[in-house]
Amino acid sequence: MGVNPSNIYVGFNAIDVSRFHLESSQRRETTAQVAEIGHRFIYVGQLIPRKNLTAMMEAFARMREPSDQLTILGSGESESELKALGASLKILPQLTFLGDLPNSEIPALLASQDTLILVSIEEVWGLVINEALASGIHVVVSDVSGVAASVARMTGVFICGIQPDAIEGAMRRSKEGWKGPIFNPEILTHTPVAFAEVFAIALHVEQGSTATKAESKLG
Repeated sequence: MGVNPSNIYVGFNAIDVSRFHLESSQRRETTAQVAEIGHRFIYVGQLIPRKNLTAMMEAFARMREPSDQLTILGSGESESELKALGASLKILPQLTFLGDLPNSEIPALLASQDTLILVSIEEVWGLVINEALASGIHVVVSDVSGVAASVARMTGVFICGIQPDAIEGAMRRSKEGWKGPIFNPEILTHTPVAFAEVFAIALHVEQGSTATKAESKLG
């Protein structure tokens, strides 16, 4: 876009990762393991077309085993359509729609899951990926989501295209690679404080530049 590289400061869009990590860890410590189940996939967000949920559900229908589960949390204009699709794909026994939940309950919910899916066809960032990684679980994220490039090399991240076959492949790789919660995820270094420091550096440099220009005018 023609911006001088010296004027560009790169930060990592941040959430309170410590909170999600702590609360999810505490949830696991206080929850007894019940009956053996398969892999647990979850989506958290709006039920709208650009989230590409039909492709996600088709992918799940192709790769699922009888004990696997898909949970969808959220509400939106596509809810009825998605429930009908679940029936036509014959996955309703393994599909759960939770509706909306308070944000305070999300860490505990993520702690009970294995892989979060965000395969939007358009996504500026996708902060739920930060939340899932901080909670120690895998993520399957589309390569057009803003967050993808920043987390691609982190443990438990599976980048994919937006078509059902690509999503299916990423879901399979996540399931096959699952060895339990990630106890020290790399996302924990990307705190709001670290993000704020990037702004502080940029503002400090800009203020210094402005002061220099003012001095030059006075001189």
